[in-house]
Amino acid sequence: MSAFARIDTMWDAPVEHIATAAEEVELIAAAGAGDEDALLRLFASYVPHLCQAVGAYTKVLPLDDARQAAFLGLVSAVRAFDPAQSDRLVSVIRQHAHAELSAAAQAAGTGFTVPSRTVERFFGILAKAGNDVAEAAKIAPAYEMTADTFYSVLGAVTAGASLETALEARGDAVFGNVVAPREIADAEDRVLVELAFRAVDDFERDVCRLAYGFSDFDPVPDAEIGHRLGKFSRLKIQRTRTRALGKMRSALGALNA
Repeated sequence: MSAFARIDTMWDAPVEHIATAAEEVELIAAAGAGDEDALLRLFASYVPHLCQAVGAYTKVLPLDDARQAAFLGLVSAVRAFDPAQSDRLVSVIRQHAHAELSAAAQAAGTGFTVPSRTVERFFGILAKAGNDVAEAAKIAPAYEMTADTFYSVLGAVTAGASLETALEARGDAVFGNVVAPREIADAEDRVLVELAFRAVDDFERDVCRLAYGFSDFDPVPDAEIGHRLGKFSRLKIQRTRTRALGKMRSALGALNA
């Protein structure tokens, strides 16, 4: 029975940790030489990492396909492992799992894409870490991007090619300064708010600005909004606000369509 067939029953099994780094290095070497038992032993130890990677793609891939791609990521990580750089596979496994998952999603024609501003943030974080993927994943949360999201974007931008190829394609733009996290959030929030308000008419905009504290810093009750804007009933304001929010959600949802 092949390794692919044997792992079907192992995804939900208890984790089997590898006791020492020396043992893990030996298993990686054996797996790289074609020892399927060694490969499955590594899988049993790293299945939580692979499951976490799979979870990011289940909306665009069937579960079985996502699991198979993640397992291929493990195989790829074993082949790429350099004992001179690390004594544990954890240093590279998520990067390779996400790369295989992203490639599978693109091959399936699922339309899996990454918003351009997320890509820009990814490259900014990578530049901040001196293009060291592992270090960039560590600091990513400080720039409002989870490590898993970082690896997902890495898989998408490399799309089966090397990171060096992706960096070369980006050119000098890669090495720009990453913006401070709060500045990123503030700038993105301002853009989203502006886009949302463009989707509604003037009256709906005025209602929402008052209702959600854009005008007076504190939310204004519907009844008072009605009085301020021309003696409209509370129900009229409530319906207007609900309708406006629906338009805003549709407008912002179109950004990810």
